[in-house]
Amino acid sequence: MAFQGHRSFTAIQAAIRPLRVSKILLLALSLTATTASADGLNSSKQRLQISPPNDSSPVKNLEGSWKLTLSAHDTRDDLNQTSGVVYSGDLNLRYHLTPWLLLNGAPSLKGKSGHVQTESDASLTGAESATFQVRNASADFMFLQNSRLQLGIANQGEVHTPLLISEKGFPAIRLQLRAQEEEFVQWSSFAQAAVPTSSSLTTNSREFEPTPSFNSVGVGGGVLSSQVEWRSQLAAFEYKNLPTTVSSASGLLGNSVQITNSTDSQFVYACRGIEAQSKGMARLNHRWQLNFELSALQNTSAPKGLNTGVFGQLATSYQLNSRFTLKPFVESFRIEPDASVAYYSSNQLQPNTVGYRGGISARYQNIFSIAGSGGERAPIFLSPSQLRERFIDITLETLDAKF
Repeated sequence: MAFQGHRSFTAIQAAIRPLRVSKILLLALSLTATTASADGLNSSKQRLQISPPNDSSPVKNLEGSWKLTLSAHDTRDDLNQTSGVVYSGDLNLRYHLTPWLLLNGAPSLKGKSGHVQTESDASLTGAESATFQVRNASADFMFLQNSRLQLGIANQGEVHTPLLISEKGFPAIRLQLRAQEEEFVQWSSFAQAAVPTSSSLTTNSREFEPTPSFNSVGVGGGVLSSQVEWRSQLAAFEYKNLPTTVSSASGLLGNSVQITNSTDSQFVYACRGIEAQSKGMARLNHRWQLNFELSALQNTSAPKGLNTGVFGQLATSYQLNSRFTLKPFVESFRIEPDASVAYYSSNQLQPNTVGYRGGISARYQNIFSIAGSGGERAPIFLSPSQLRERFIDITLETLDAKF
């Protein structure tokens, strides 16, 4: 999965300049270093000092995991009905060249088959496709403690929420820093310059259009213990030079666009802003635990009433016995039309929609799980390409099998 040759490398260089990474990164570094040196200065220095690589230390060269998923879905609105089956296979590979250099690979193969029925002609249209996607393919240079410089295709789902970007791989340069102040308190920061692409790693730009860029920086912290886990992060992001192919497709998915000719359109508002997320877990006893997740983003380039998206989920899991664990959940969302770029956000969390989803999953040991869910979403503002939808999904998936 290459970088698209000379053009992608030039794109990454062009993406770095507008970010002003150096100033923002210095702030993130100072925040991380300050918290890491609060009490026990000597122990903090020991954690953060750079040590020469110990090539004699034992390292398992190749490790990884795989997962298979089979799901059936049915989606209906006032005019259309779509149903089908989706099957996918995910592979995660990690190859340790040395204790300080790691190669990552995360390819994914997905196929779907089904049919679409429209009320206008009462006919059935086949819907079959197969896609090959690379979520991650990078060289990671490890330094400090659990910090890394990542070069290659970076999974955006690792540092951003589905409100902003789904689990897509963008060609990127990413720096991640982590420090630990106490036994259970952690702090982290990241900065990246990336080129937003489709699943096939193409920018969708035409010859006369500049290469698009996506830049972001964030700082987060968390508490980890045997009874409680909590993580939060605040990030800033910016898209630039998005091509007309992306804006035209996003206009059909909820964004505000203006038509430039018979086939193309442009975004009315730029997309830059802030994103916040928080998730946690509380273990009530050895069988029962509670989970929550909250995320929000705001596009500061769009006016109020069009620029905000929020998502929340509440779940609980209960271990019935040594084999089965049940996990019911409920979630709701509201994403205004220009909160994010629809082309890159999750299919379930498109702009100009408000809705809910609920369901339950049953896990058998650490082998597989089966889940059923359903919900409804509707457009916030009337749109000819968006209607009120009701959907049902049933999913069977193996849990990550390590090797």
